[in-house]
Amino acid sequence: MFRLFLVSIIAAFILIAATVAAQAPKDVGDIYTATTDPGNTNVTAGAPWTAYPGGTIEVPPGTQIWIGVENREVPEAKKRLTLTLTGWDLDELTYVGVTGYDAQGNSGTIAATQSGGGAITHERAVYQFLFVPQPEWEVIEFSATEDGTVSIDDIVVVSSCNVPSLTHWGLLVLVLLVLASAVYVIYRRRKTVTA
Repeated sequence: MFRLFLVSIIAAFILIAATVAAQAPKDVGDIYTATTDPGNTNVTAGAPWTAYPGGTIEVPPGTQIWIGVENREVPEAKKRLTLTLTGWDLDELTYVGVTGYDAQGNSGTIAATQSGGGAITHERAVYQFLFVPQPEWEVIEFSATEDGTVSIDDIVVVSSCNVPSLTHWGLLVLVLLVLASAVYVIYRRRKTVTA
């Protein structure tokens, strides 16, 4: 029985590690940028999208930039996305809107909202979004004011997808199994001591 208890503990650590890994930052290849309105063009389709290779992007005064993110998670689930920009003059970059697209390029079936963030300084901007259900790809639009060129030195996207079948219910069942095993071990030891 003690072996079952140890196996349950090891399984709990593996499940928690898998949950944390699902919330890791996106690969640079999953992030795309466009300087002309992409409409509902898939981020992997090529022009006007360009894969973000890392490094600095200049946004001249009065122009717009679109940041697209390709998704590889569970399409039926809810998704939270945090976009962090670092650079220079980021307080001159205005958030315009966010849109999520399904596999056919339709945006009407996906509710996309800004759910928090907006923590903006001269050198860093953080935005949070919620998508229900998760889109195939999402597009976040920004506009530079007329006051100066905005330099984006780094784009980091962290997404987490709510999957109740594994993360929530799986952890709950695992905790119950570990507790049941512990109670059984304690009960069995008590019987042995009294006999």
